[in-house]
Amino acid sequence: EDILGRLPLHYSCSNGAPPQQIDLLIQACPGGARAFDKRGWLSLHVACSVGAHPFVIRRLIEVFPESVVLNTNKGSNAYKCCGMAEGSINTPHNMVALAEMEKQIRSRDHGPAQKPSEERFVV
Repeated sequence: EDILGRLPLHYSCSNGAPPQQIDLLIQACPGGARAFDKRGWLSLHVACSVGAHPFVIRRLIEVFPESVVLNTNKGSNAYKCCGMAEGSINTPHNMVALAEMEKQIRSRDHGPAQKPSEERFVV
């Protein structure tokens, strides 16, 4: 973790790393997909904001499904982050993946996912 609270997974997502690299980082540290940076951004938020490859989005969702309904510190969810990459050919595919998982999450019997307390940790 750096001074911004970001992990290598955050940076790899923001710099357009190939899907294979993202997969290796997730395999090495699965909890990295659950780590918020100091702005409250998950790797999913970052990947959506840059129009990452749909495999990357689906892989991040697979590791942490509830991430699709969690907001950044300023209230942006993954859909809103996709809007930052509206020119990307991947954005429509990414929004479909988000919608599919959100539907599954909202249909479950428990309440909505909650952002963790101020204490930060990687599992």
